[in-house]
Amino acid sequence: MCKVIAEIGLNHGGKIVLAKKLIKQAKDAGCWGVKFQYRNIQTFYKKKDEVSDTIIYDEIEKNFLSLEEVAVLINYCKQLDIKFGISLFRSDDLNDLVKIINSIDFFKVPSAECLNIKLLEDLKKTNKKIFVSTGGHQTSEVIQNLEKYRNDIILFHCISNYPTWTGTQDLSVIERYLKSGFSEVGYSSHDNDWEVCLLALGQGAQWIERHITLKKDANGLDHSSSSVFIEFKRLVKFCQQYRQIIGSPE
Repeated sequence: MCKVIAEIGLNHGGKIVLAKKLIKQAKDAGCWGVKFQYRNIQTFYKKKDEVSDTIIYDEIEKNFLSLEEVAVLINYCKQLDIKFGISLFRSDDLNDLVKIINSIDFFKVPSAECLNIKLLEDLKKTNKKIFVSTGGHQTSEVIQNLEKYRNDIILFHCISNYPTWTGTQDLSVIERYLKSGFSEVGYSSHDNDWEVCLLALGQGAQWIERHITLKKDANGLDHSSSSVFIEFKRLVKFCQQYRQIIGSPE
């Protein structure tokens, strides 16, 4: 059965109440887990040379959650029986999580750090489930550099455009990763149309990750490439019943 991860990411606006509401919606939709992002806001950006840097920094600062707040959200997830995960961009930030690391269920290496082998090696030491997104990288490059981890990670095909316009997904990459020996492969969706995820199932995706939001037109970088509750509920339904839908040729 294909499992669904609701990425809350930066869509909580730095508000615990809103983060909890998104977690609850993910649980009610039937998602396997939710995912947040963590950066040490004091050290992550040493300089902001371009307008894009400033925009991203402002968004990160607005959505920053302290370790105490992260712990609150972890406990809330445990109450609801839904998995809690975090995206990390640097090994240094992993050190910040020492006190709560045993309570975290999984980690994600985002596309920008797909080939960050030091981060991947450090995450392996936690003995947690590790997902790796591949957006912005050549397929052959990913296979060459990560094939030795093919039984240690869950590789997510990903297009890093936000949003990803329909027709630019290259979903056949999923099958290529599987044929290359990666034991589990998923799809990280930033699509305009959430239904693209259903086509990813047909290519063999065993995991689907997609941003969740309360309002697609909310103020923030990721809302337009996110899905609301009713879309998540439909997505989970098809993921859970996909094998039965395909059925048997007999």
